[in-house]
Amino acid sequence: IPVAPDAQALHVAQDRAREKAFLVDQGIEVVPHCVLRDAANIDSNVAEIEALLPGVLKTSRYGYDGKGQSTVHTLSELRAALARLGTPCVLEKRVNLRDECSVILARAAGGAIAVHPVPLNRHVDGILDLSIVPAPIPAALHELAVRTAMRIAAALDYRGVLCVEFFITIDERLLV
Repeated sequence: IPVAPDAQALHVAQDRAREKAFLVDQGIEVVPHCVLRDAANIDSNVAEIEALLPGVLKTSRYGYDGKGQSTVHTLSELRAALARLGTPCVLEKRVNLRDECSVILARAAGGAIAVHPVPLNRHVDGILDLSIVPAPIPAALHELAVRTAMRIAAALDYRGVLCVEFFITIDERLLV
């Protein structure tokens, strides 16, 4: 059964594992990660998982504003967090971040896109506290963020308002 474009976007965006797979398929850089569908995934992928520690274990669905997440440093902490959060989950490697920014755009049915000024986001305890507009980031990062968000919207054939959040690493890479 074909999926309507907006339903496809929702299907992708509401699940971290699907979202990351979609972005990787589009050639868009994301935080190094792995999907844990059950506890057995830990034992069958120890080397891959240890390379992601320390990391943040996130529920694949229903997490927001720091909820549905647990910072883990060891395999035993990971096992305990997975048991507490349930499965499936996504384990993301902790990366050295400089900042976070967002691109908010509106895309019409015909494909025309309007982009709002890009904000730099500041968080307190995992919750957005302040957005600085325009983001005081290099022009090249700003342009890359906007182009990437537009690529995502087009690949999803998205219609409506979309926000794409980016981590900016200390070496000035953008990770969705």
